[in-house]
Amino acid sequence: MSGQFWINSRDEKVRIYPKQRFSLPSQSGIFALQLPSTLKDQLQVGENYHWFFEVQCGEQDAKLVHGWLQVFSPQGGTTGETLTIWYDDLAQTAIALHQDPGNPEKQKQWQTLLKDINLDALKDSPLTVIQVTD
Repeated sequence: MSGQFWINSRDEKVRIYPKQRFSLPSQSGIFALQLPSTLKDQLQVGENYHWFFEVQCGEQDAKLVHGWLQVFSPQGGTTGETLTIWYDDLAQTAIALHQDPGNPEKQKQWQTLLKDINLDALKDSPLTVIQVTD
């Protein structure tokens, strides 16, 4: 199995992040894409971007999912205030657990987060982090 990921500008005229092909695990489960840290330098605050994720499973037709992302910068607020978005937490917690799977505190954070976002049915699913590079 393989996958591809790419990001286009809102008007689809510019490919912000080129198609990157990578291998996918053969078993089902949860996986997180860890994109290059340099990608953030290509995205502008306030702009919308169209992302695509395509999965090729053997001889079957490829399956495509897509969505939108917007880069933003927290404005105002008080000192010490933290802006948290659940899917960012999910990705960061998944990567931390993947890097240290035997850590009981990280396991607890993962299970608590899945419960908080109503995905606790997935708590025992295998977790894979896929690094996508330029």
